[in-house]
Amino acid sequence: MPMPPSLVAIADRGSIYLNGRADLAPASRGMLELLAFGSIYGAGAVVTMSAADPSASFDP
Repeated sequence: MPMPPSLVAIADRGSIYLNGRADLAPASRGMLELLAFGSIYGAGAVVTMSAADPSASFDP
């Protein structure tokens, strides 16, 4: 599932559960930030930043 180049997830009263795969869109700068009051679970989960040239990709 394509995601934006920056992704912030905050669970101020619980945990974050990652499941499966998330591909962040190509960008010259991107960020992944996960903040949880509880825990961050992600056994087997994969989050990657695309290695594609950001200038060659569609930018709405």
